[in-house]
Amino acid sequence: MARLKTITLGERLSLARQGSGRIAGALLLDGETRVMQMALENSRLTETLVIQAVLSPQAGAALVQAVSHHAKWCYRRELRIALLRTEHLSLARALEFTQGIPLPLLRDILRGSRLPDRIKEHILRESQATPGF
Repeated sequence: MARLKTITLGERLSLARQGSGRIAGALLLDGETRVMQMALENSRLTETLVIQAVLSPQAGAALVQAVSHHAKWCYRRELRIALLRTEHLSLARALEFTQGIPLPLLRDILRGSRLPDRIKEHILRESQATPGF
């Protein structure tokens, strides 16, 4: 793990694909998009490790967008909640991810969220106007 910053791109790609879940989780924060994408496909990667990466201060917009659109990860409830706490989630995805979350829980999630205020306000307006929240 300590050596990840010093190894070559080829080695990082290989580790992202075949390494342990912890290594794949660490490689989600790699600056190279191909490494991050490969790590998301690693079968040893767990939801907890993806959540940790997404909530990390080093997580960028590319990671948030990749996870929020990934066929395997974007449907998991806890991961959706974690994505709602980041500053890089788009309004469209945020609105989609709030579906089915009760309003009191949604308010609590948004209170601790780094989403821009305009997105938080829009989500709250939508959720109050939509029956079933």
